Amino acid sequence: MRFAKQSKGKKNIAVLLVVAMLLTIMPVAAFAVDGESGGEPATEATAITLNGGKTTTIEKAGLFNVTAQFTTAGMVQWVVGEQDVTTEEAKTTTTEANEDGYYTATLVGVTLAAEQTITATLTPTDKTVVDGLAATGTVAKAPEIAETTVAMIDDTQYDSLDEAIAAATDGATIVLVADCESAGFELNGKEIIVEGNNHKITFSEGIYLLEGTKPAKLTFNKCNIEMLGVNT
Repeated sequence: MRFAKQSKGKKNIAVLLVVAMLLTIMPVAAFAVDGESGGEPATEATAITLNGGKTTTIEKAGLFNVTAQFTTAGMVQWVVGEQDVTTEEAKTTTTEANEDGYYTATLVGVTLAAEQTITATLTPTDKTVVDGLAATGTVAKAPEIAETTVAMIDDTQYDSLDEAIAAATDGATIVLVADCESAGFELNGKEIIVEGNNHKITFSEGIYLLEGTKPAKLTFNKCNIEMLGVNT
């Protein structure tokens, strides 16, 4: 760990990040997390609802808790692509309708990729019901990534990590899509996660963490970090 000289009230904290290293310097903190030794933060599933008789567009790939709702009760078969993924908890709808008049079944913790389709097919208890028996969701096509892009926040692409950090709002997650270099950046009380996908980040000047109105927090997941030109 190396520290650079303070200048103009800024705390210049040069952080040498190693596997599973946790650095906390109040009131600012920087974290490095490795998937094997430090463990990965749990990914929170996004809740989505599919309606019987309709096809819903799912904006992007991810981990989901998928609820299918129908106008009648019955048995449900869940298929992703051509694979049956029905679970014991999700194979039947509720026996009573909810306040909106729907009978629901929820499949928990299903991962969907871009352009993948999930379908919940109902075998109704009431055999007279023949319509609205399939609830389908299709994940949108992944955005094309430009050759110069190294980082993304949602669907917005950036040509440098520094540019992405500057544009990031508090709580944002930046996803690296290529190795990159950084001249150093500033956080003004923001909490930011950098998902590295095992890409390399080379810092030439270190990392500047400004206190702002609350402690800044910077988390690196699966990033290979190299620090160059750091003053001692």
